[in-house]
Amino acid sequence: MTYCKHLENAAAALALSSGFAAAQDQDERWNAYGQATDIRNVHGAFPAAYTNLNGSSNSLLPQKEYSWSATGTALLGVKP
Repeated sequence: MTYCKHLENAAAALALSSGFAAAQDQDERWNAYGQATDIRNVHGAFPAAYTNLNGSSNSLLPQKEYSWSATGTALLGVKP
C-alpha cells in the first residue's frame, strides 16, 4: 500500500468518526476535518535523441527524474 493511500485511509477514518460523533450530538457548536495528499513521480533514464534541439528548454531530459507534490486541506466550522 502506498504512502498516499495510507493518508487517504486515515483522513477517511477521521471524517467518519467525526461524522458519527456529530450525529449523536445535535447541538454541535464546531467541527474540524482535514485531508492530506502526497503524490510522487519517478521515471528512469531513457534515450532522448532530440534533447535541447535548437536550444529548446521544453525537451524531455534523458536522465532519471523525480518529482513530488503535497497538499493539505483543513475545513473548520463554527455555529454562531
